Order: sequence, then C-alpha cells, then structure tokens
Amino acid sequence: MEKMFSPEMQEKLGHYIPENWQNGLNEIRSNPTTDFTFAIQSDTHFSVNSTESEANNLKALSHFIPLSFYANLGDYIKGYFRNEIGKIENTPDKTMKSLKELTVRYLDDANCPVLITFGNHDTNMLWCKNYGSADQQLTKEDHYREVISKVRIHNGDIMTTDGESNYYYVDFRSDNIRVVLLNCVDGNYESDYDSTAMFGDRQVEWFKNEALNTDAYVLIMTHVPLIKEFPGNDSSVVKNGDTVREAIEEFIKNGGKFIAYFNGHTHNQAELTDENGRLHVSFKNGGKFAEVGRINTEKRTIETVGLGDLINRYYKY
Repeated sequence: MEKMFSPEMQEKLGHYIPENWQNGLNEIRSNPTTDFTFAIQSDTHFSVNSTESEANNLKALSHFIPLSFYANLGDYIKGYFRNEIGKIENTPDKTMKSLKELTVRYLDDANCPVLITFGNHDTNMLWCKNYGSADQQLTKEDHYREVISKVRIHNGDIMTTDGESNYYYVDFRSDNIRVVLLNCVDGNYESDYDSTAMFGDRQVEWFKNEALNTDAYVLIMTHVPLIKEFPGNDSSVVKNGDTVREAIEEFIKNGGKFIAYFNGHTHNQAELTDENGRLHVSFKNGGKFAEVGRINTEKRTIETVGLGDLINRYYKY
C-alpha cells in the first residue's frame, strides 16, 4: 500500500532538507519502487554546537519518500565538547546533552522506524583517555537508557533486544527482512581504554542463537568493519568480528539467506567482497550526507542514491 504523507509535516520539516539533496530526492521520487527502501547516515560526530539540520534532515526525508527505516551507523556523537574558543573540554553533562539532543532529533516526528548503533566515539573514551578519567565515560546503561530504550518504544514490537542491551534486531515482516544491529563497543567501558572494538561474549551467543534463528533475509549493521581492507581505514576491525562472520557462514550453510554487512567508521563510500564472497559496504561520514538504499531480494541487488554530493552505487550480493 502506498505510504501517505502529511502536508502539515512536510511544511513543518521540509526546510531541513538541504538544497544539494534535491536532485537525489527528485530522482528517488521519479522512480517509485516496491523494493525495500531505507536511508543511512554514519559518523555524525554530533555535539550540542552542531548545525540545526543534522539528523532533522533525515527525519524530514521520511516525510517525502517512503522509507522502511532510517539508521545511524555509529559515532553518533563526537564524544567530547569544544567550547566557543575551540578548546577541548568535557563534563559528563555536556556529553550527555549531545546524546539526548541527537536522539530527540532522530525520533521526534519520525515517519518510520529508526535504527541506531554505537561507535568508538560514543563512549567518549577518546576524551577520557587523553584528557579525563574513566569515571567520566558514558556506560552501556547510559546508552540503553538515553537512546536504545527510546528507540525501542518508537519502533514497537518489530524490535527485539536481549534484555536491556544495545544490540537488537528489527523484523520487517512484509519484506521478509531482518536487520541486525550489533554493538561493537560492547566491552567494559570503564577499563577497556584502548578503543578496541569488540562484541561481548553474551552478544555473540545471542547473535548465533537468537538473531540468526530466522527464515528472513538478514542484513547486519555495526560501526567498525569486520574486515580491515576498506580505503581510508586505519586498520581498525572488530577484535572478534570473525565470530560473527563464522556464524553467518554456518547460517548460510544451513539454508539461511544473507544480504550484506553495513558499517561506518572508515568515512568513505566503499564496498568490498570478502574471501567467502560476502558483501561489506561502508558509508560516508557526516550529518550533511545520507544514502537512500533499495534492496531487491529476488534479484539480489542493492542500489543507493547519494544525498549531499555523494555518488550513487549499485551492487549484486
């Protein structure tokens, strides 16, 4: 059924859509499709002094084109604060203010489900390591309380978490697609001070036994790549990412239907195929950019339209 849009909401939010998004928006609207359609931003590095359009632009987009969801792939916030003269400073309340503000922007008036995962900036461990102390880091409990619990309320019963966890999946039943959001900063925030990306043991077991217990097509999203060959990558890779990749291979071996891995962190539009033939896709950084993706599970294709002077992309999986 065609999605209906409110003229009142278009009037309220339309000014947030940047001028250099218009060509992409017109391209999408002139080529309607029944393909599974979504939008992605990554590495927004948001702070309370960021521009007013950031995150609001993606929300506004959801009122002009039909989206199954939009997502942020991590480094949601900057993790430290620059004052009016550019000096780096931080207090827990300023970091938390950034987290809360961006969450409000993404969720309030959203016209579709909203998906969020976290990156290495989001624990503010980078500031704590260089300028502060461990007790100033945001914790898993902070992230769940201020972001994921609110996302869960917004998304309703299509979203399943492992208790009060920051990893989850969302089922788009009419499209037979399950999107799994893995949390790559799932170590001990108070002591893992080296920005190592990792999946906790419980998360890995949940992924194998719960998230992959499905007949749906599976799309995986996380912040740090599971392979390190991406252009511009600083060789960062999820420390135990192989556990997820091995689980996917077992899933496929047993008849499971896999689409691709999506990640941020590299600050580049790129795609790679790993040694098993699985597609890994990375996304451009910044709240002024977005990509609208379309997945056709019958043709096994993914197409994207770049917004904000980004290229369009097409690949088979």
